[in-house]
Amino acid sequence: NEFMNLNVTTIEKEGFERDLTDPNLFKRTKNEITLRLGVYVDNILLAYPRNNAAARKQMDEFLSSYEKTIRIERRGKPHSFMGVEINYNMEDGHIHLGQKQYIEQTFKQFCSNSTMSFKTPVSPGRENEFMKLQGAKVYNKEGVLDKPETQKRRDAVSGKPYRALMGCLLWMNMT
Repeated sequence: NEFMNLNVTTIEKEGFERDLTDPNLFKRTKNEITLRLGVYVDNILLAYPRNNAAARKQMDEFLSSYEKTIRIERRGKPHSFMGVEINYNMEDGHIHLGQKQYIEQTFKQFCSNSTMSFKTPVSPGRENEFMKLQGAKVYNKEGVLDKPETQKRRDAVSGKPYRALMGCLLWMNMT
């Protein structure tokens, strides 16, 4: 991809080195100040030591140089990046990363209302109803499994966003 190559070239011209294990991470140490940069397509996340005027200056210099080649929009301190929420506790110097909102959005997108009606553990007296929620198996109006099961199961899942759901679940697990 042309943009990706231009982006990497622009970042590396500023003295950043690409991480050996993750090609989307870059690091630069200059005058004993380390800047870290995360890239995802056309989004960048830049971290520098807090309460350090020299580090802030290096970050501003990098961004000024970077935006001569690639148009950017400076948005300040991030509160989320790629579905990951970022919460700061400046007093003790901690950052908390979470995915609550992403998980809730994914649940609403892919789970039916019937799934939302069950609590864990299943409420007493609703066990039989819960047991009928068995993926792609197709039940008739009497609650009996229809035959031939294989074709009916295929029909039941065709057109469903299975791959999109798997992608969301993998993203939650990997980040």
